[in-house]
Amino acid sequence: MRLKDRSVLTVPAKAMADGKVIVDNAGFTYTFSPKELVIAQGPRVIRKEAMVAYVEPRRASQAP
Repeated sequence: MRLKDRSVLTVPAKAMADGKVIVDNAGFTYTFSPKELVIAQGPRVIRKEAMVAYVEPRRASQAP
């Protein structure tokens, strides 16, 4: 969820063995971890931010 406007984007994601979650959407790659969010376009990092809050990923069928 983007905090400034509480916008939510739901897309398929891949969970990696190292605990990171990777999402590809519209030519951008979003890599989430408990430590940070990295947004890249190809090999170029567009933005890198410390994680403010992190909730373990879950399947849509597990949503409350």
